[in-house]
Order: sequence, then C-alpha cells, then structure tokens
Amino acid sequence: MIELSLKSSGDRKINYMRISVTDRCNFRCNYCLPDEGVEWKPRDEIMSYEKIIKVAAAAVEDGIKYFRLTGGEPLVRLGIEKLIDRLDNLSGCEEISLTTNGYLLAEKAETLSDSGLERVNISLDTLDPDKFRDITGIDGLNQVFEGIKAAKSAGLDPVKLNVVALKDINTDEIESFAEFARDESLNLRFIEYMPFYDTEQCDFGGNGDDLFYPLSKIYNRIEQEFDLIPDQDIKGRGPAKNYQFSSGGGSLGFISPISGDICKKCNRLRLTADGYIRPCLASEIEFDLFEEGELISRKKIKKILSDAASNKNLENGFKGSNLKKRNMSQIGG
Repeated sequence: MIELSLKSSGDRKINYMRISVTDRCNFRCNYCLPDEGVEWKPRDEIMSYEKIIKVAAAAVEDGIKYFRLTGGEPLVRLGIEKLIDRLDNLSGCEEISLTTNGYLLAEKAETLSDSGLERVNISLDTLDPDKFRDITGIDGLNQVFEGIKAAKSAGLDPVKLNVVALKDINTDEIESFAEFARDESLNLRFIEYMPFYDTEQCDFGGNGDDLFYPLSKIYNRIEQEFDLIPDQDIKGRGPAKNYQFSSGGGSLGFISPISGDICKKCNRLRLTADGYIRPCLASEIEFDLFEEGELISRKKIKKILSDAASNKNLENGFKGSNLKKRNMSQIGG
C-alpha cells in the first residue's frame, strides 16, 4: 500500500491539522484579544461539523493522521464531542487532541475522552487568582484547576499546560510553574509571546516587544533550581524541546517561535472556523474552501491542501512580523 502524504518545501511530510471550531472565547486574555474592535463571526459563517468532517476526510486521504481542535475556546461550541466521535471514526485518523482554557473542562472531560479524545493542552498563564482575573477577565482559576484534575481522571494523557511567557506579567512565577508541573506530574510548556494584532491596543500597554521574554532566560533560571534531563519520548506533535525532572514527576517543554527556528520542522496545516486553509500561523496566506457560499468539491479541497502545503515557508515567519489581519482566536491557536 502506498502511503499518501502532503509535502512542503524542505520535503517535510505534512500529517497534522489544527481545526478551529469557533472564533468565540469565554476569556478575554489581554495579549490575545484587543479590548475592543473584535466582532465574532456570524454563526452562519462558521463551518458546520458536517463540512468540517468533509474537509477532514479529504485530508486523511492525503496523509493527515493527527487532528487538534482549537478555537477561540472549542468547549464553548455545543456538541463538540460529536465532532470528536466522527473524526475518531475516519479511517486513517490516529489521534485527536484539543487545546482549551480549561474553564469548562471539569464537566466535559469524561465525555470527551469517551468520544475519542486522547490528550489535552490547557492554557494557564498564572497560578495567582488575582493575576488570572487581570489577564483573562474571568475569576476562574479554581475552575481551571478542577479541569486539570478531571482531565487526568478521565485518562487524557498527557495533560499539558501551555504558559505564554509575558515579561513582567508572569515571569516572576517561572520557578513556581516548574514546581507545580513536577508536583502534579504535568507536562508544562513555556511558549514565547507572539504578536497577533496591533499591540498598541494591548491592555498591558506598550508594544509587543515589551512583553517578549526569551525562553533561554527561563531555561537558565529553572536549571539553577531543578535538575533537568532531555526527553524525546513525550507524546506530542509540536516543536517543544522537552525535559524531565531528575526527581519527581512531570516535565517541561520550551517552544520558541520568535528566538528559535521551529518553522523548518513544522508538519501542520490549519483550518479556520470560517473555512480557510492556512499553511502557517505566522503567514496571512489563506485558501478559501467555499465558492458562492458552498463548500467546494473533495477534488478541489485536496488541491488546496496540496497548495497550502507547498506554501509553507522554511524561514521563521514570526521574526519581524506583527500580524494584523486576524488575531489568534480567529486563526485557531
């Protein structure tokens, strides 16, 4: 049997698709969304589950094996477990994961797992309740902690925490984050801040450069207090450099989209909630999957997938960029 696969420049095999199911979010994180000026897409412009499955089925035929559901916040969309179940039943689909802010996860984790979800990433940018409220606009840190517990109890493995490093906002918590990951046996990943809209609108003030904190500094700080061992066996499809603690559980990962060179190994395409294929998070190139309001044919979908894969750059698209066409919630983080 010949294995079909999408190829990009550098002969990279594209086998991973991130699917945004909504641009809506129940948080208003300061660094992700402007305080004003963002209008949610009308519901009739958001892809139905039926159409998402049609795109995913075409993608699987061309070698996509792994799907991650994102948003916005994917758990605010009703019936998300039905989409997971249908994806899980696609011949050739090997894994389904989900990125969430965790606020609704406690009540949904078991159902999601039963439907076919294998693992989950939870965004968590502070361990301090007051700071959590300042960042997200929601008094909900305890609910996120309950979501983490529920995910572990439901057998989602691994449970990963995504921490965006924000200079002078949460960088005083670096060592506390590491201790939390070790004590709770979690895979915590530090991620460099990425600018996605006119940062003069950011509630934190200043511009995006003011928020950037290189992960090399984080690693050096943690290494002074914790003995870390490189680990290549942590389950996942992302670009993190992973380390285990020499004693205790848990692990740490470092994702450096700005200071690093992660684009050369990128293996993913993105499907936006309103029906565009994007080859890259850091590019404004998009391919429309609709003609005159209707989803295009499977043949045309495959052509777009191939074109998108061919348009993936080897160079780091984040360096020197300040993307303003869409914010992160509209692209699918």
